[in-house]
Amino acid sequence: LIVEPYALRLSIESDEPEWRKRLERAWESLRVAHASSPKTPVDLEPAHTDFHLALVAGCGSDVLVRTISVLATQALRFRTLIAPRRPGGNKQSALEHRRLCELALAGEEDEATAFLATHLSWPLSVAVSPTVIAQRFERLGRLRPDLVLNGLSDLGIGIGDAVVETG
Repeated sequence: LIVEPYALRLSIESDEPEWRKRLERAWESLRVAHASSPKTPVDLEPAHTDFHLALVAGCGSDVLVRTISVLATQALRFRTLIAPRRPGGNKQSALEHRRLCELALAGEEDEATAFLATHLSWPLSVAVSPTVIAQRFERLGRLRPDLVLNGLSDLGIGIGDAVVETG
């Protein structure tokens, strides 16, 4: 709920043509997968994971993208168990993915990252009460990834895979 939206923001900010092309291709693959009337989240793979990784591929950090990939694998296990409870089912999922793609490609950083956080939180809403989720989001809202990255930069550690400078 923090890592992927933050990486999406970085991708939108960079707005690299390669990122845009990858995202458009990934959305087209996922659109086709959604159109095949999948019965479970596994039926959307690998298009679903590829789409989410395409959203963040322009963030400038291979480590961040790999971390999101690992988290996506773990989330798939949980989503598979709770898929029958998804409000709106596959149709709602397809609409959300299309909207994510549209917002990202339009450069709507704030709206895209907020929408992505909401999209990612639906499985959590099945397992945890709305009150607890609200409390967690309030606490998460206090986190400032930009300050963490600035602190790392001060130590000579860049957000990519390499050290920017040594001290």
